[in-house]
Amino acid sequence: MAAVQVRLAAPADVDAVAELRRALWPDGSLSEHLAEVQAIVAGAPPSTLPLAILVADTGAELIGFAEVGLRSHADGCDTERPCGYLEGWYVVPAHQRRGVGRALVAAAAAWARDQGATELASDTWADHEQSILAHQALGFEIVDRCVNFRRSIADADSDAGAPAGAPALPLYGPALARIHHQHFGMVAEAAADELLARLSARGVHSGTVVDLAAGSGILSRRAVNAGFDAWGVDISPDMLAIARAEVPGATFVRGSLWDQALPPCVAAAAVGEAFCYRAGPDEEMSIDALSERLAAIRAALAPGGLLLFDVAGPGRGGAASDAGSAPASVAGRYWTLGEVSVGVNVHEDGERQRLTRTIDTFLPAGPSWRRSREQHWLQLYRPEDVEAALTRAGFAVELLCGYGSWRLSLGWHGFAAVRVD
Repeated sequence: MAAVQVRLAAPADVDAVAELRRALWPDGSLSEHLAEVQAIVAGAPPSTLPLAILVADTGAELIGFAEVGLRSHADGCDTERPCGYLEGWYVVPAHQRRGVGRALVAAAAAWARDQGATELASDTWADHEQSILAHQALGFEIVDRCVNFRRSIADADSDAGAPAGAPALPLYGPALARIHHQHFGMVAEAAADELLARLSARGVHSGTVVDLAAGSGILSRRAVNAGFDAWGVDISPDMLAIARAEVPGATFVRGSLWDQALPPCVAAAAVGEAFCYRAGPDEEMSIDALSERLAAIRAALAPGGLLLFDVAGPGRGGAASDAGSAPASVAGRYWTLGEVSVGVNVHEDGERQRLTRTIDTFLPAGPSWRRSREQHWLQLYRPEDVEAALTRAGFAVELLCGYGSWRLSLGWHGFAAVRVD
C-alpha cells in the first residue's frame, strides 16, 4: 500500500470528503454533506465549539476521514472541562485493517490535545459489534449503554406529567459579565458616540442621561466624561458591580427597565436589545407593552429629549425567519479570548417570534476548566411595529442601520426617537 499521510482537510478535498461522509452516514444527501464539509473546512462549522476534518491521503486519493471536535461534556468524561469528541471516522473497505483508522484516531487525539482537551470520547450503535471492537482496540473504554426513547408532545395535554419549568438562570452572571465588559463592549461604545453626537448637535451639553440597560457602565462612563449626569438600571448584580467600580460618579440601581421609576432626563438609551429580553422562556411580551413603556420614558424626557435604542427582529438568529416559518436552529459562534473560550448557539422560532441564545463559557481553573452556561430568551419585534409604537407614544422616529460607522447586523434594528409636544 502506498504511504498514507493524515492531514487536515483542505478546500480541494471537499467533494471527496463528502462522498466518504455519505458512505458513513447514508441518511444524509450528498448536497447536505457537501454544505457541511465546506462549512467545516472554511472554519465556520455548524457547532459552537471547534470542529475539524482529518483525511487519510495516499497522494492519489483520499481513503478515509475522521471528524473531531470539542464538546462541552460527554458521558464518562470530566464535566468541568471540554473534551475531544470523535464525531465519526471511516476508511474505505479496500484499505481497512491496514492501520489507517488507527492513524486517523491518533491524529484526532492530537488535535483535541492541541485544543486543551485531556480526553477523547466517541459513540457507536449498541448492536454495531465491529465498531465497538475497533474502538476498544484503539484504547477506548465503554462508559455507558443507554436506551433511547421518544414520545410526541404535539398536544398540550401530553405535557401534563412534565415537571414545572426550571427557574431562569441569572442574566450575565460573574463570568459572562466580566467577559462581556472586557471583550464585547463595542456596541455600547458606538451607541455612546451616536448619543453624544446627537445631543451636541442639538446644543445639549448637560443634564441626566438614563441608561436603561446599564450593563457594566460603558455608555454611562462616556456620558459622565462628557459632562452629563448618568443614572442607570440593570437586572444583573454582577454587571452593576463592574459599573459602580468603573463609573463611581454615576447612580446605578438594580431593577427592571420595564417598571423602574425614571428620573427627569435629557436622553435615554436602551442598547443591546434591552427591550427584547424576557425573564424566562414562557414570559409573554407584546408590542402593546412596549408602547406603554415607551410612553413612560417619553414622560421622563425633557421636551425634545432623545431616546436611542435597538431591538432584535426576525432573522436576528442569522437566517431569514418570517412570521409563520418553522423554528430554525442557526449555527453558533465560538471565540477564544486569551485563556477564556465562549460559545453561543442560537435558536430562532419564526412562528412565535422568539429567539433563545445558549451561552457557554470555559474559564481555566487550575489544571482544569470551569464551565458556566446561561440561556437568554428574547422577544423579536418587527421594525415597522416598533416605529408605529414610538409614534403612538409621542416620538418622531428615525430608523438606524447602525451607531455611527458601527453597523447593526441582519435582523438587528436601531432607532433614534425624539420627544415631540
